[in-house]
Amino acid sequence: PGTMPKSLAVVHMVSNALAMFLTRHTVIRDLVRGTIHTRPTEAFLTGLILVLWPIACSGLAIYHFPSSARLRRAFAMCFCMGATLMVVQPEMEGLGDIFFGRRHHNAKYHYHHTWPGWWFFE
Repeated sequence: PGTMPKSLAVVHMVSNALAMFLTRHTVIRDLVRGTIHTRPTEAFLTGLILVLWPIACSGLAIYHFPSSARLRRAFAMCFCMGATLMVVQPEMEGLGDIFFGRRHHNAKYHYHHTWPGWWFFE
C-alpha cells in the first residue's frame, strides 16, 4: 500500500475542520439535539467542533506527525478553547450571519428543513 504525503494529510485535516464547520447546523446540531434534547447554542456547536476536530484528526496526526510539538499544542489549544466555549457559552449567534448571511425559514418547517433533521427525528 502507498503512503500519504504529509501535505495531503494536512489537506485532509483542514478539509475535516471545514466540513465540520459547514455542517454544524445540519448534522452536528441534529445529533446534539437528539442526545441532549434541547436546541444547542452557536457557542456550544462551535465549541463541540473545536473539541471533536483534534479527536477526529488524531489518527492522521499520530501517523504522519508523531513528533510535532506544534501540532500537539494546536490540538490542545483547540480542545481547551472548545471546552471553554461549551461551558461559558458566550453570545455567538451572529457567527453564521458573518459567513452565510441570515436565513429565514418558515416556522412550521424550521426544525426539519434539512435531511439530517428528517432522518434522525422524523
